[in-house]
Amino acid sequence: MSIDDPTKHQILEAVPNAVLLVDQRGLVAFANTHAHDLFGYAKGELLSQSVEILVPEDARTKHVPLRQ
Repeated sequence: MSIDDPTKHQILEAVPNAVLLVDQRGLVAFANTHAHDLFGYAKGELLSQSVEILVPEDARTKHVPLRQ
């Protein structure tokens, strides 16, 4: 999953909320600037990371089956 279309990318960046797109493996495929700011990551740092890094540590193992 990727945002190859520049128009789609611009729209998702312009949204006033944090937006994450996560692929079927649970890896972050897109995170807009608001998402990076909200979670305290530098721009681009969330890409290809497991979405579970954003889940509290004690709930991470429970989260995997919930997203599958």
